[in-house]
Amino acid sequence: MPYRYLGQLTDPSGALRTYLAKADVGVPIEAGSRLEDGYLVKAIGAEGIRLSFPSAGVEVVIPIPAAPQADLR
Repeated sequence: MPYRYLGQLTDPSGALRTYLAKADVGVPIEAGSRLEDGYLVKAIGAEGIRLSFPSAGVEVVIPIPAAPQADLR
């Protein structure tokens, strides 16, 4: 799998943007988008990003780690 989870942010309009990394390059994604090497972004959920590689019949989930909790002591 050439991709790993990079992060999410909320843009000025309030939309949540999700990014994967391929090598040292950030790749913006959204459900339904096709990545340059043939992967299709099937879904983005709280636990992970589901990608499929239709030509090989493969589906994978890239986990989204839980956000760190602040220590409020």
